[in-house]
Amino acid sequence: MSIKPVPMGELLGGFADYLTPADLIAARLLAKISSTIVKKRIDLNLTQKEFAEFLGVTQGMVSKWESEDYNFTIEALANICEKLDLKLDIVMRSNIYQ
Repeated sequence: MSIKPVPMGELLGGFADYLTPADLIAARLLAKISSTIVKKRIDLNLTQKEFAEFLGVTQGMVSKWESEDYNFTIEALANICEKLDLKLDIVMRSNIYQ
């Protein structure tokens, strides 16, 4: 039996009747944040434990960050970005520009 990967958008679309637009936005953003953290860790060629030591957190915290289910604060994101030399942009705009 072969398991095919499913794009996150397609997976979340299946739950559209049960999730609010805010739920979908949050899930998409958390997935993007988590994947950026994972990519940076891999680019640095570090295990989760080594990465945690580099950032001054526990390995369990890195695991939570990478799980796509951690509710980051703005301050936590700013600290992560500072330590990883990443730029943090948060943009809120009227729907008429979308």
